[in-house]
Amino acid sequence: MGLIQRILGNTGKDKPGAGSASSPTPLSSAFSESQIAADEDDEEVARANRRREIVKVMLRETMRQHGIPADWIECRIIPTVGRNKRPGMHVSFVVHQAHDKLLGYVFAFQDSFHRELLRFEPQAKDWGLTVGWQFEGEPAGVQKTAMPDPKTWEAHGAPPQPVPPSIAGTPLAAAAAAPMASLDLLDSQDTEPSEDDDVQKDLAALFAIRDAVLAKDLSAA
Repeated sequence: MGLIQRILGNTGKDKPGAGSASSPTPLSSAFSESQIAADEDDEEVARANRRREIVKVMLRETMRQHGIPADWIECRIIPTVGRNKRPGMHVSFVVHQAHDKLLGYVFAFQDSFHRELLRFEPQAKDWGLTVGWQFEGEPAGVQKTAMPDPKTWEAHGAPPQPVPPSIAGTPLAAAAAAPMASLDLLDSQDTEPSEDDDVQKDLAALFAIRDAVLAKDLSAA
């Protein structure tokens, strides 16, 4: 056995403390690191869900303020990642009804939504939020307007906005140039009182959540 050991070399198994340099990481330390990572992931998911709920409630509140029926527009939210690797979200306003009535107010409605969102949550400006529009389905009872001559786009300034023949000479055509606040004149439908109550309850709950988060951050600091 002595000759074999000299040929193969001493494995060091008989020496005390041998192999201690390559000893594995304690299980308690590995578990602690994995738990911290899991907690951070849970916190990120909770933060994203809270922001999604705020966006949905702010959309409903904006629609309520301008008298737009609740079933005309819905929002679809897609998580995104910016160039700086920071998470963000893309909000798509999906129009299901009254395409012709809402089309001329896209920018006005979008501005109103942003103002309402920042009024409730000033930190929303750092969310990396983008907004888009999607008009689903065919406008009922409205004749589509053909695209203008290609040379129209070469001229200076924007091309004239034609009025669809089906609404020409009607109050709707005159209302196309009215401010956003006059949307309630375009349709006599009224939202149900229960819808307003739900919005106010959601807003109150969101305010409470936001205040609790701010208080927690201040105490941690």
